[in-house]
Amino acid sequence: MEKTKAAVVGYGNIGKYVVEALQVAPDFEITGIVRRDATNIPEELKNYQVVSDLQE
Repeated sequence: MEKTKAAVVGYGNIGKYVVEALQVAPDFEITGIVRRDATNIPEELKNYQVVSDLQE
């Protein structure tokens, strides 16, 4: 089965739940996460590409 690639824009209150939902969904793959401060990456996001601009 081919997975749908998804990027999460924003990692606030809702973004955290979106990431959790995508992590357990077998048909989705998180390709990146956009945060205002991509230099301060929480431990739970260390396995993902985190950027500060959607164009990245």
